[in-house]
Amino acid sequence: MRKLVTSLALILLVSSAYSQQVQWADIGIKAGYGYNLLFNANVFDDKNLNYETSWGFSYGGKLGWNFNYNNELVAEFMITKFTQDFTYDNTDTSSIGFGSGGHNITLKTFDFPILWRNNSDKTGGYVELGPQISLVKSALNSGLEEMDIEDDIAYTYFSVVAGFGNYLMGSDNTGLVIGIRLMYSLQDVITGAGAKNGQPFTPYPTDFANEKTTNPFQALLVLELNHDFGYLVSASCQQRNKLILFGL
Repeated sequence: MRKLVTSLALILLVSSAYSQQVQWADIGIKAGYGYNLLFNANVFDDKNLNYETSWGFSYGGKLGWNFNYNNELVAEFMITKFTQDFTYDNTDTSSIGFGSGGHNITLKTFDFPILWRNNSDKTGGYVELGPQISLVKSALNSGLEEMDIEDDIAYTYFSVVAGFGNYLMGSDNTGLVIGIRLMYSLQDVITGAGAKNGQPFTPYPTDFANEKTTNPFQALLVLELNHDFGYLVSASCQQRNKLILFGL
């Protein structure tokens, strides 16, 4: 890709002695799979209520604007399925009025991360950081029976996203990268009504001394396929810009 950018700049301004500023756009598709945790500190204080290892996935697309070889602003749209399994057991059922069992919480969301990405033109690695807003499209609690709990879940919530990864393979304008992405919600996803309904623990009966927030966390292994599709080349002394597009 660096060779192509250099060649374009030379062709456009072959006889010019002015310094060049090259920026470009890229688009991509991506998918990730990994660990989910619907974090609530009260779970760790209840000896009978347990987290089970739970998995989820996310897929979607991205649009990026590269200000130079190292700094990129990225906007993404992702469709995510987040799941959390709980199990509980108490041989003395008279103490809580409930025996062995388990249930599952499933959230389906539309996610909109806005990320700053630092790319290394030497190693092919990257790091990324930024905010994300999620829109909850559906929420289910599958325990003794399947319940729609959309009214118990915040319709939108904000998260912080961080990640890192490295280039795997590709050509001048197309590249495949692999990385790790972490997401943590900055706000409680359970509404006041949801807390009164015992979410996200229903049908397990709870009597916690203090209510704690419930915050989704994800750690995903992500594959991303990117394609550069337009370069903006400017002569800094003349401040003239030219956008060069090529086939997708």
